[in-house]
Amino acid sequence: MPLFFRFGRPIEATADVVALTGLTGWLIYVWGQVDETAGYALVPYLGWLTFASYLSAGCGYLNNWDFTGKTAKRS
Repeated sequence: MPLFFRFGRPIEATADVVALTGLTGWLIYVWGQVDETAGYALVPYLGWLTFASYLSAGCGYLNNWDFTGKTAKRS
C-alpha cells in the first residue's frame, strides 16, 4: 500500500502484490500438505490478493503507469 498510495509507484506496487500472491499460493500448497485446513484457511486471502493485483494493474494501465502530477481531491 505505501508503494501505491504514498509514493505513487504503480509498477513496483503491482510487482510487490503479484509476488505476495505467488508466495501465498505457494504457502497454501505447502501448508496444505501438512494440514489441509491450514491450506484452506489462506484461500480467502489469496482471493483478496488476486483482486488487489487486478486493481493495482488496472489503475496503473489506465493511467499509463505514470502517477506524477496527479492528486486526489481531499475534503
